[in-house]
Amino acid sequence: SGPDAIPAGDGLTNLVKYALGLPPKFPSTTGITLAKSGAEWWFTYQRPANRADLTYSPELSNTLATWTTVGLVHERLATGDPETWRARLPAAPGGPPFFRLNVTRP
Repeated sequence: SGPDAIPAGDGLTNLVKYALGLPPKFPSTTGITLAKSGAEWWFTYQRPANRADLTYSPELSNTLATWTTVGLVHERLATGDPETWRARLPAAPGGPPFFRLNVTRP
């Protein structure tokens, strides 16, 4: 148990499942999508509206060695429950980027 545990064996920690409103003990898909339109990349995810105890930070990398938020525009697309959020990268210098959602408790 605990925030870093993965009881369902699906690779998603309890903290990430809580952050995305997924059941902790059942294998889940994340609800995260990645799309490209022209030169722009869209990293979209849904999250419960009542998670004020968490910080959500989409990040990107070209190498998987270092991660940054530089260049990303993080915006809420839909309110309600769940909310839909998107991190938009207007252009990807240096080839296709990798994206991840960093979730922390402040």
